[in-house]
Amino acid sequence: MNKFWRCYRCRLGIILVAVLAGSCESIGRTDFERHSMSSLKILPDRDDGLLLFEAKTNAQYPDSPSGDVQRMKWAAGWMEIRGFCPQGFSVVSRRRYTPADDNPYRYHLRYELRCLSPPE
Repeated sequence: MNKFWRCYRCRLGIILVAVLAGSCESIGRTDFERHSMSSLKILPDRDDGLLLFEAKTNAQYPDSPSGDVQRMKWAAGWMEIRGFCPQGFSVVSRRRYTPADDNPYRYHLRYELRCLSPPE
């Protein structure tokens, strides 16, 4: 009987580790992609409250509407982490970086975002 419970606990432990590792992998991948493919900054030289969201493109997330869907999820993730825009945000402008732009981190796209006001 003692041997049965030892084996049972061992199997249960292996199953728990596998489940936890699988769920952590998906969370980690999302965080990794957001951190490696984008950034969110407050524009210091402007007082209009705009935020700068920069993002890279690749084959998985091309410069297309489908790629923009994922990039907006990254932007929302940054907003949540940083505690910005609890009511959501809107895209004020979107453009590709050009070779003449100051772009030390070699992002491909530049978005200016504005926090939405709370409803009155």
